[in-house]
Amino acid sequence: MVGNYTISFGEYEGYYTPDDKVIEVGAGETVYVEGVYRKKQKYTVKIVSDKEGADIYIEGVGWRKSPFEWQFYENTTLNIIFSNVTEGLMCYIPEKGKIEVKVDANKTINMHYKKGPTATLKIKTVSISGEREEIDAKIYIKVGGQIVHEARGFCSVECCIYLNPVIEFGPSPEVYEEGKPKYECKNRRITIRDLKEGEVREIEGEYKRIKYRPTASILYPKDGAYVSPDEFIEVSGMGNDVDSHISEYLWSVDGKLVGRGKDLKVPPIRDTGEHTITLTVVDDDGLIGEDDVVIYVYPKPEISIGLEPSVIKVSENFSERAKLTVTIDTLLREPPTVVDIQKIERTEGLVIKGEENILTPVRISEGLPKTIEAYVSAPGMPAGSYSIKLRGYYWVEGNPERRGSIESNEVILHVETRGPSQTPTKRTPGFETIFALIGTIILAYFVRKK
Repeated sequence: MVGNYTISFGEYEGYYTPDDKVIEVGAGETVYVEGVYRKKQKYTVKIVSDKEGADIYIEGVGWRKSPFEWQFYENTTLNIIFSNVTEGLMCYIPEKGKIEVKVDANKTINMHYKKGPTATLKIKTVSISGEREEIDAKIYIKVGGQIVHEARGFCSVECCIYLNPVIEFGPSPEVYEEGKPKYECKNRRITIRDLKEGEVREIEGEYKRIKYRPTASILYPKDGAYVSPDEFIEVSGMGNDVDSHISEYLWSVDGKLVGRGKDLKVPPIRDTGEHTITLTVVDDDGLIGEDDVVIYVYPKPEISIGLEPSVIKVSENFSERAKLTVTIDTLLREPPTVVDIQKIERTEGLVIKGEENILTPVRISEGLPKTIEAYVSAPGMPAGSYSIKLRGYYWVEGNPERRGSIESNEVILHVETRGPSQTPTKRTPGFETIFALIGTIILAYFVRKK
């Protein structure tokens, strides 16, 4: 190729790029062109600030922490930015936010920081219930999500105007019983913005008095109790209030008010089945608390027992027996009632034959009473009067976990003793008896013959 040409050389890291060369090529000529690369010198640059750990941004390198040291090629131009440094509520500012440095030797770059402009924050906690008196509640000041200052009730702090601190108010330490706080904060979190240098800003954490609801407790009847439709129901309850006083006790059955007071007798509930008794307590602030129980209204079965005879005679080795008749009846047809007699209360020493039949649960409906028979004896017992009584439970069929108690009438067995001569014995016929029998036979023969 004949003519003039410009030769350019590419960059190579760490070396100076040779200058462009212009060559002239004649016909049939071979031209050799040489680009000489000269190695660049490296220098150490150390960047430090009088606020250790300050963030430094170096263009082409990225963010680093002060102090920072690195080697750069000569003639490199470094653009360095220093960020503000926050310590607690104070902010420190670099004397120069951005500098340009040309690398031509080993060097150290120092940056000095100065304290940023500040304002004063005066923070206190007050009650807005009544006279706005100061209360001793917790104050937390946060920067970047971290707590940098804590106080209680009141504090005055200096704060850099470039920060946007967050003030949080904790619960009041004043408590009633059961550890319940007396106040709650209305404005629990406040972010401070647009502070001016030299400004004094007053901030209040406003607390309002907590009004706690009272609690009610029904002492009687117990949940799941059985009552009869013809009996008055005794109810008793209590109320508790940590910040006021109970002013009223209200009782209702199935939502209908039936009486007032801590203790009273509720009129009979005629409708059989499940019913809810509710106690409502009202405090001086008009707040209410409630408790309720479920009761079951069903006719109570009747257990009656009788003895026949009521007097028996006994000796040391012998006892007459009395028949013990147990009758179990109910006024409820559906659902059937189950009666479980679990205990026969009797004077020690009495023997009841067939007691296992009495202690077996029975199922009864109206018009279908159950009768159980057993026999009572008192061998070797001294003369006297002895009692028998039955106790147990009853429930409506299908709900054995909800049951009521039941008991029978009491019967008295009177025991008399007889002496040994009175004890019945088997006698062998004597001669008198035999002669009397023969005479009777002979007399009957002559009478028939006539």
